[in-house]
Amino acid sequence: MPLTNRQAALEPRRLDSRDELAEAGSVLLIEASPVLSLLVPRPGVQTVVITHRRLLSAAMLQTVRPDVVVAPLIAPNWDLVDLAGTLEGFGYRGAVHALTKPLPRGELIVSELSALYPALSFRLLEAA
Repeated sequence: MPLTNRQAALEPRRLDSRDELAEAGSVLLIEASPVLSLLVPRPGVQTVVITHRRLLSAAMLQTVRPDVVVAPLIAPNWDLVDLAGTLEGFGYRGAVHALTKPLPRGELIVSELSALYPALSFRLLEAA
């Protein structure tokens, strides 16, 4: 029986997204440059684009065609809920990885984000 988004989000083994990030062909980092230290350079295999939220547009998403979008869970003037709405509004349907410090119950955040935006696939990227 297939899992619902909510059930899948509660699976602890699927929360940390380092392996998925390493395998992505195109990664869009939105104000998440610390993630660069987690990536192994793969020229010709993986493209990494770094941008600011204010520069994000539907045209950028069409050009970059990210397999994964990485952004902070909470930024100084916005949070991932705001960004997810923007991404969905621009037509993005894919993986969104939340950069955050380790959380005691991160699956609750993934579950809530998945309930709000079922077209997006949320994961946590926990970094100290």
